[in-house]
Amino acid sequence: MNRYGLAGLALGLLAPTALANGGETDKDVDLSAAQEEMVNIKVTPGAGITFDGGDSFSLNLSGGLIFRYDYIANDNTLGATTPINNFDVRSARIMMTGHIFDQKTRYNFSIEAANDVYFPANNLVPVKDAYVERDVNQLESMKIMVALGQMRTGHGRETNGTEFGKAMGEFTLAGRSFSGQRSRGISASIVDNDDKWRVNVGLWNRDQAGGSGFAGEDLPNGDNELSYSLNFRFDPAGSMGDSSFTTLDLARSEAFLWGVGGGLWFGNETAGGVDMEQLQYNINFAFKTKGIGGLFEFYGSSQESQAPGSQSVDDTGWSAIVNYSLDNGWTFGGQISSVDNDVSTAANRGIRANTVGVNAYAGEGTAMEYGVFVAHEYNNMATHRVIMELMGQNIDPQGGQSDTNILLRATYVLVF
Repeated sequence: MNRYGLAGLALGLLAPTALANGGETDKDVDLSAAQEEMVNIKVTPGAGITFDGGDSFSLNLSGGLIFRYDYIANDNTLGATTPINNFDVRSARIMMTGHIFDQKTRYNFSIEAANDVYFPANNLVPVKDAYVERDVNQLESMKIMVALGQMRTGHGRETNGTEFGKAMGEFTLAGRSFSGQRSRGISASIVDNDDKWRVNVGLWNRDQAGGSGFAGEDLPNGDNELSYSLNFRFDPAGSMGDSSFTTLDLARSEAFLWGVGGGLWFGNETAGGVDMEQLQYNINFAFKTKGIGGLFEFYGSSQESQAPGSQSVDDTGWSAIVNYSLDNGWTFGGQISSVDNDVSTAANRGIRANTVGVNAYAGEGTAMEYGVFVAHEYNNMATHRVIMELMGQNIDPQGGQSDTNILLRATYVLVF
């Protein structure tokens, strides 16, 4: 069944139940151990439809669309594509979240119908999130949770936030290259009751770095060892979110919200029958206050083939984002990001720069993207906005001729 068939099937199964009897059920439903509840319906523009059955059941059904226009003027000296003048459906997603039997058991399922322009392998199966999370122990000041399935790994702050709340049309170059991919596995988290801090560890099938040759959201483990992650977040003035994180401060926070975070990724992969070992680290700092929001993030990666005589491949990347939201629904700002590539070959695959408008740049050298934007948020919501941006891109190979490209982009975001 293709991706559109899955989307239609999901809507077809849910719609009759949602609309029957005006959203309330007087028919007996066997919920086993759960308490039977009347189901109420709540419609929230920008957040979908919620079917609320009390402690025993809830379902939020929503959709997200991102339409985009790109004009890219390429130097073409590095074999890049010719200048691009193109309309694109960047995302067409159906999302379902909620709890079942009790509020300690939560689920998250989403499917994507649009093609992934940065990682075409993800187009084979449209599943994005498909996991169940369970509170397994409630302590006096914290709780322990376990999640199982396909999900974000928690490595990096920007790209583990909401894809429909990005300040600009795309995540930053470093974010897309060193993070941004989901993986299948199991994750355990310890979370403060006020959600001011979180520590989590995970076991995973595939690499979560979009610029890695080993990433693939729906692919099985290609090695006889799993990969491991360890991440933390500390937001002392109040949580800025994990999967809901965005640098936008449309609420114009009165307090100065800030947080630090970081993580380690221990990758175990195989290429051509040869084991690859990777150590990647991330540190980040985020803040929001009175409409101003920002994020600084740094990544480092060292990957080494276990073949005799092989040398490690060492890559680094960083990003900076700053934006300011007025109280009249307008936001402006900018971002800059850079990736420094070591030699990347089939024998020792490093992190390739997932550059906009060209194939992922895998040679030794530096890639940088920088830009400014202005956006209008309808109803002062990040889930309904238009973004206009101007970006520059420089690719500077070691010992070669550099490439300079200009990008004009218009993006429309709608969550319904």
